[in-house]
Amino acid sequence: MLTQRRRVPKLFRIILGIVFLPSLFVLPSLVRHYEKICPAEADAGSGFIYPLNEHGSIAYLTLPQYRKMLAARAYLIGGGLSIVALGVWERRKQRNESVSSPVDNK
Repeated sequence: MLTQRRRVPKLFRIILGIVFLPSLFVLPSLVRHYEKICPAEADAGSGFIYPLNEHGSIAYLTLPQYRKMLAARAYLIGGGLSIVALGVWERRKQRNESVSSPVDNK
């Protein structure tokens, strides 16, 4: 007996796309923004002490800016892991309880 495959609801795919797609645009735009407005040298008096190294170009951030960068990276990683989980869920076969019971040969 063949097992039925679980189908991921279309609404779930749409919601996941809506949640994940902004992270692809937020992180790069935030990095560009901070590279433009933040100093290239650390300034402990002003609080610009957290380095942002983007391909050799270093800008120093304040603590709130640094936390926003960490949150944007976590959002991007979480969205990517959600896409992987969705792929695994789509390919997983549903177990059928009636098939799992062994048949006695007497």
